Amino acid sequence: MSDVDREALQAASAHPALRAIAPFLLRLLDEPDLSVASIDRVFAGRSQIRFEVQPPKRKRREPFEAARSYDGSITLRGVVPSREGSLHDLMNALAWAAFPHSKRAIHARQLAALVNEVEEGSLALPGRRSRLRDRLSMLDEGGVLLCDPHPLVLGHAVTEQVVRDASRDIQTCVVRITGDDPDAALAAQLTSLDDASLERWIGALPSGALRALWR
Repeated sequence: MSDVDREALQAASAHPALRAIAPFLLRLLDEPDLSVASIDRVFAGRSQIRFEVQPPKRKRREPFEAARSYDGSITLRGVVPSREGSLHDLMNALAWAAFPHSKRAIHARQLAALVNEVEEGSLALPGRRSRLRDRLSMLDEGGVLLCDPHPLVLGHAVTEQVVRDASRDIQTCVVRITGDDPDAALAAQLTSLDDASLERWIGALPSGALRALWR
């Protein structure tokens, strides 16, 4: 069952939190449907990534393969597994369209951290994410790039919540960016730091209420 509402998306497209993704959202809304196939057709060329329907989860325990993990699929195969009718995954695809370099860098670091925790072929997976992976997810889901003259929302969990309830305030992870290309600047930061430095850097980023960023 789909939780994607075209009217809600159209109404939210003018919200300042969706400024970075709004042009891509409006382009997608011109499509006859909002399927994963439509998302792939509209955005794959821009982000140099493919969007494919996420396969069902395997019920029996199988050896860990980096390439079959979510981050491995993105980093090693260039494929973002996506669920049909999922607003969360739709907003993720829009984030890929607006911030392709940052998204690639986030998932590459996520995969590297996962591979450091789990040996290929192991049946025992971590019970919880490491602190580095947790902080990378925090940035991916809730990141806002504060760059003159505008804040730009990277986090797809934030934009999802705006579509669901634009009146609700939302906590974000705020990154101050300088330069003409915020996406390239964030990707460079994510790529240049070693694991310990990256964990400390993301952990030190301030959080802020979404509405406060537009006051």
